[in-house]
Amino acid sequence: MTTEKISGIIESVLFVSSESMDIKDIQSVFLESGEKDVSMSDILKAIKNLQAKYLKEDSGLELISAQDYYSIISKTDNNYYVEKILIKIKKKSLSQAALEVLSIVAYKQPVTKVEIDEIRGVKSDSVISNLTDNGLIYESGRLDKIGKPILYSTTEKFLIEFGINNLGELPEHFEESSYPTQINIGEKYGE
Repeated sequence: MTTEKISGIIESVLFVSSESMDIKDIQSVFLESGEKDVSMSDILKAIKNLQAKYLKEDSGLELISAQDYYSIISKTDNNYYVEKILIKIKKKSLSQAALEVLSIVAYKQPVTKVEIDEIRGVKSDSVISNLTDNGLIYESGRLDKIGKPILYSTTEKFLIEFGINNLGELPEHFEESSYPTQINIGEKYGE
């Protein structure tokens, strides 16, 4: 199979996928379709080919990656026009409490609800639930202690929404004035 054909298949799969996919997820699509000769290196080459295609052309789409997970989204330059056509755009502003919890999870992950509550000094149940529902944090495991408390970590969507490629790009120190007071969740996903 040619690189162009593999690129086209990856483009279609990522376009219809509601979630980001890593290389193994993408390769499993080929394997499940009986294409056992498509290797990881073939897929990486096809992804680079696809990225180059989007950069060359005046395409309305772009292929993004965050921690080796890939997604196809509409170009941010076109957001104004995309918003006009969408009937229902899911916009939810993050509250101060949500930003606090999200910051704690981002910097301390994996972290338990009890640890979050101790840092904030208040219960965070509903905030954690909302952040999970919005796909910004997820249950990443359980702590090996009595009661097996749930551990929370940030998602790829968190990285994309905040415009960072990996957690190493989080600022070590920041001014309070640079702390975001509002983010519209779902804008980049057409939700």
